[in-house]
Amino acid sequence: MHSVSARPLRRLRSPSSTLPPGPDPAIAQLEARMRWMERRVKQLEDMMDVPPGWTNPPSPSGETGALDPAPATTSDGPLAGPSRDAPKYRLTYDESGNVVYHGMTGWSHGPEAVVETRLPSPEDPIGMTNSSFAPIFQGLAISKHIFVAPELGDALLNAYFCYQVFNIIQRSTFLRDMALGGALFSKFLLMAMYASATRMIDGMDDEQRRTQGELFIRLAKQYLAEEMEGPAKLTTIQGLLLLSGRECAMGNVGQGWNHAGLAFRMAQDLGIHLAPETLSGLSKLSAQELATRDRLFWSCFIWDKAMAFALGREPTFPPRLGRDPSTMLDFDDDEEAWFPFHVNPLNCPPALIGYVYQPKRRVAAFRYIARVCLILHDIIMDLYSSESRLNSRQRAKFVPRTSQRLDELFSSVPDAMKFNSSLPSPPPWVFMFQMLYHASYILLHRPFLEPASIASATGHVAACLEHSVAVNDMTVSFTQTFGERLTYVSMYSSFVASSFDIVLIDSDRLDIQMEALMRLRTWLGIMEGSVLRVQSIKQPVQNLLASTCAAVSRYPVLAVSDTASTHSVSRTMPATQDDEKNMDSTHLEMLPRGTGTGGDVGHVGLGLHDEVTAKDVTAEGLADDMLHVDDARAEELRRELASNKQGGWRAETAEEKRINAKLNLKLDLFILPLLALGYMFNQLDRTNIGNAQTSGFSTDLHMPSTAVNNASSIFYATYVPFQPIVAAIGRQIGAHRFMGLTLVLWGILTICHAFITNEAQLIAVRLLMGLAECGFYPSVLAYLTEFYPRYECGFRFALFYGFSSVAGAFGGLIAYGILQAHGALYSWQYLFLIEGAVPVLLGLAVPFWLAGDIKSAWYLSDAEKSFAEKRMIVDSAANYGRGHNVTRREFKEAFLDWRVWSIMISNTLASLSSQGFTVFFPVVVAGLGYKGVLANLMTVPPYVAGAIGVWLFSWSSDRFKERTFHLLGGMTLVIIGLILTIVIPLNNIHGRYAGLMVLMFGAFIHSPVAVAWLAGNTPEPGKRVIVIGISGWANLAGIIGTQLFQSKFGPGYIYPLQVTVGLMAVGWAGFAATAVALRLINRSRLKKIQRMTPAEIEEENRSDVRVGDKKYTFVYGL
Repeated sequence: MHSVSARPLRRLRSPSSTLPPGPDPAIAQLEARMRWMERRVKQLEDMMDVPPGWTNPPSPSGETGALDPAPATTSDGPLAGPSRDAPKYRLTYDESGNVVYHGMTGWSHGPEAVVETRLPSPEDPIGMTNSSFAPIFQGLAISKHIFVAPELGDALLNAYFCYQVFNIIQRSTFLRDMALGGALFSKFLLMAMYASATRMIDGMDDEQRRTQGELFIRLAKQYLAEEMEGPAKLTTIQGLLLLSGRECAMGNVGQGWNHAGLAFRMAQDLGIHLAPETLSGLSKLSAQELATRDRLFWSCFIWDKAMAFALGREPTFPPRLGRDPSTMLDFDDDEEAWFPFHVNPLNCPPALIGYVYQPKRRVAAFRYIARVCLILHDIIMDLYSSESRLNSRQRAKFVPRTSQRLDELFSSVPDAMKFNSSLPSPPPWVFMFQMLYHASYILLHRPFLEPASIASATGHVAACLEHSVAVNDMTVSFTQTFGERLTYVSMYSSFVASSFDIVLIDSDRLDIQMEALMRLRTWLGIMEGSVLRVQSIKQPVQNLLASTCAAVSRYPVLAVSDTASTHSVSRTMPATQDDEKNMDSTHLEMLPRGTGTGGDVGHVGLGLHDEVTAKDVTAEGLADDMLHVDDARAEELRRELASNKQGGWRAETAEEKRINAKLNLKLDLFILPLLALGYMFNQLDRTNIGNAQTSGFSTDLHMPSTAVNNASSIFYATYVPFQPIVAAIGRQIGAHRFMGLTLVLWGILTICHAFITNEAQLIAVRLLMGLAECGFYPSVLAYLTEFYPRYECGFRFALFYGFSSVAGAFGGLIAYGILQAHGALYSWQYLFLIEGAVPVLLGLAVPFWLAGDIKSAWYLSDAEKSFAEKRMIVDSAANYGRGHNVTRREFKEAFLDWRVWSIMISNTLASLSSQGFTVFFPVVVAGLGYKGVLANLMTVPPYVAGAIGVWLFSWSSDRFKERTFHLLGGMTLVIIGLILTIVIPLNNIHGRYAGLMVLMFGAFIHSPVAVAWLAGNTPEPGKRVIVIGISGWANLAGIIGTQLFQSKFGPGYIYPLQVTVGLMAVGWAGFAATAVALRLINRSRLKKIQRMTPAEIEEENRSDVRVGDKKYTFVYGL
């Protein structure tokens, strides 16, 4: 890496009106250079075995000389230009000491700048691509300049390499091949570079600039005709791009477009648009030629986007899969200091005095220009193209997604390439990247401007304002530093920003109006000075001036302050009535269909909360649109697969977040309390037999102590296996009706517990109760997935499931209160009667309170129903709203899905802490030394801790869209709590109780998080309800727990706790293995998607070859 400070810098000496005494320093330096060149030429000939005389090769006509024969004619007619008989070009001084170039293309300059650089010595190492060797080739190539004096040709090339932007050519390789006649040089390209440089070199007036440029263009066209007779060459494409840029800048837009189209077709003929590994025969090309091809592809791509951006036309040179600008190789001199080139020191702007030189970083900036053009391509195609297939909702979603891409791009830019208002402008290519970045941001938000929001300067207006100010500041800095050398694209970037300020003139805030007017004044002054160099902007500038005058005239306060500035500009650019009607005739084509210059874009600019309620956006149409794939969506899908992050619904604007939160709150209030209360009694009625046992239940009925264990275990014989089947039946008849029915049935069966007299009756009631309860839990969870997006379900599952721990806490309190009753019945009989009656009452209310689906939710307004339904479509794509039927295929796939069984087995082992252990938790607490009613009371705090743990972890899981680590973290807490309970001595009652608190804090986390993980990875509603039902088989842990925690292991229950630790560890490993397997599947799908085009990805979305989570486009969330 070269140090910037180590390279001698070019310094400009003060001009002098008289010749210096003694030998002229410029001539002395030139003579020293020529002596040195002679020595180096000899070394080059010896090294490369070049025959003598190579510096003066024969021309196509067989003659030799520094000048080739002048072309006689062109396609435009006789060529007026220098002939081979023209006098030799020479360098002299006039009587004032100014340098004079003689010849038909010469002009006068002031004293030449002195370049204080060290001449290479013969001992310096020779490297064909070494940047320090570029001056050698420039010296050797000096005789190869045609139709110009060598000194003038040298100056033109210096100006070109100093200011080249979109079509970057490596200086050292071009000069080498110019000197040696290599493949990367051609006369056509040289003439195109001359023509491009005339716009940037100092020392010419506007008429000379135009005349010289036209001459070089005519010469280039003749050489182009000669090159077109042979095979396509890279230099032909490079030259065509340069001609296109020059013609467009000078106002010949049609000719520029034709040149660009020819360049693009030739690039495709040479396969430049394809990835190198897909082409054969490239092994014959040198590394420099391959690098040139890569840069040339991105030059074509960038210039195509620049023309689309400036001319309002659709891009014609598309990006290609697998082409990444980050692979472009740096130039060998990219880390060397860059300085602006000036032939005449008098033309050096004051801002360059003391200029802070910096590394060129030409290719680095070019890579960033290419990356921003990739985003600009999507903006043009998806927001401005007549072929755009995005509807209004997709356009609204496109904005934040693309804003994020722009932000991520800009955050990766090194500080040295960012604009610093306290320093002079960075080099032109860095400036161009910055301008394109800010202009892309404005173009992204401009179609969505709403005049009503200007007063508050929020949303799209605020984004446009921020980047418009940035463009203004950078343009001022650039012109102060480099003068009127704004490029074609930079001028249009400024114009995009200034057209936004016209909108701000209509703001109702005077401060905003005044700031916009100040920026317009600045832009009009800059554009007026640059219009002769970039003549294509003349008409837009006239329109901008006319629109500014028209806007200001509507506000007397502004008109008074603006009279002087607009008058001075309008003298040279008179406004017409037609101009006032058209603010931006060029950029009207860039507005989306159905929009106007005033920002009235129908409902395009509205947020999703307005889009999903729009009558012209149907649910069916929205579901179909979700299957559409463009370049941006394809890239987003690849990022999701690479990061294992699912997409789906998310509120993107502040207004959407507000309405989404309001909707969720209403759903939470009308759905969750009733279902959670029902589930709390589900848990109470399932586990109250444990509380009854502490009050003499088996003793009063003269049953053995093992009867309660057997009855608790037999409950799961019907509860577990029938869950998926009963849940599927529940979906068929309607979840809201089915859940009410199950509440009534198990409530009645709970009441029956109070009247049993023997063990056989107890077992029968428990079997029936298991059958009645089995469908409730999976039906509730499946019901919630119909109302909440996938990453808002986890917390709702936890709110619902957390009531199982609340049931444990309140179960102890309720049991304590009821068991104090004394009457004609045993206290445990009152417990069953009261806890059975409540579910019956709840079951009668559920079918009337809960809605069958979102459309029938009586508590939602029509707008809220539409929003709720369509956000579910966004979250679930076309899988939403397929009716209540469950197909045979969904049954089969659910039972054959390995994920279901892996998670179910792991969840079963994890559920030992919540299903098995907690049933006898009061008994375990009693074993710590707490007796009777106090044992029930001491179960309350651990259950409260369990509720807090499950709600906290589930909220975090939704918030960060992550399931695996939250799941494993909860299980780790359980394992730690179990170990503490085991290792702490029995006589340390409080220490073991603290261990139980840690255990219970994590005991309930796994279930809602695991089910949310499984449900989120099962997009089909029918299959989802079956999968959730199968996952309910984790309640088998209740059978294990009832047999494991027997009284014979009391009072410490060390053995059951040890077995539970081991099984929990196996479950932990099972969840981790499942996550690894899903990650590998995502990686495999990513490789397939990377080889597919957007059209093929969309076909995968729409076809039935693979369905649901089996599609390559489905991302398994982790």
